[in-house]
Amino acid sequence: MKRNMPHRVLIVDDSPISRRLLSHVLSKFGCRVSFAVTLAEADALISDQKFDMVILDAQLPDGDGFAFCRKLREQVSDLPVIFYTATDTPEIRVKAEQSGGSAFIVKTRNLDLLMAAVSKILS
Repeated sequence: MKRNMPHRVLIVDDSPISRRLLSHVLSKFGCRVSFAVTLAEADALISDQKFDMVILDAQLPDGDGFAFCRKLREQVSDLPVIFYTATDTPEIRVKAEQSGGSAFIVKTRNLDLLMAAVSKILS
């Protein structure tokens, strides 16, 4: 069945460059994008609106994206979360998976990986 409404995606990232890049990538999929710079803003938006996916930075001004993802999993267990972060260590990747992340993409390394993850989740 074809979806008539655009996918709604929440980008939670304090970097204006990352938000612009992600918005550009998501526009290729016809997504409707909302932004949050803090976890508090993200929490308020998720409480108020329905999203098809969240793209989440691991480190934000008001906290840890991993803890936020775990909390989100308790509230909305089926909402896909892509971690999009600058740090790439085995420990960070494990934390992303343990917190319930659907995918882990390193910022600016490979937009093809990001597009593939978005496409997989939204299809």
